[in-house]
Amino acid sequence: MQTSSPDTALEQLAQAFAHWRANKPNRISPIPDSLLEQARELAQVLPISRVVKRLGLSHAQLQPRPSAESSPKKAPSATEFFALGSLTHATPPAEAIQPPSQTTPLTLQLNHGNTLTLTGLPTSQLVALLTALLER
Repeated sequence: MQTSSPDTALEQLAQAFAHWRANKPNRISPIPDSLLEQARELAQVLPISRVVKRLGLSHAQLQPRPSAESSPKKAPSATEFFALGSLTHATPPAEAIQPPSQTTPLTLQLNHGNTLTLTGLPTSQLVALLTALLER
């Protein structure tokens, strides 16, 4: 920012935000990165509350966006859901395939000491679920 003072820069940036808001193509258009970057720079020298209030932003909007390359791949959470319908395409070993009408109960011992028992699902779906879990 090449301005005489942070206060002047904030006013100029507020005008740029007003111009963008008046001319954006639609209601959900994202804020241009150049405007956000200027706002982040100002928040380094002025109180962030003053910057977000004057520019009509939230504190979260001034947080840097993680880039796809720099963000590590998220490990599966303990509550991650596996859709059984999508797992039926896994190919279980031939010896594990049983007639579709047959069900097998499955009991899992979880890390925190609780147990989880799955019943009523066809064996092929349980095999597919286990295969998917073990491949992670």
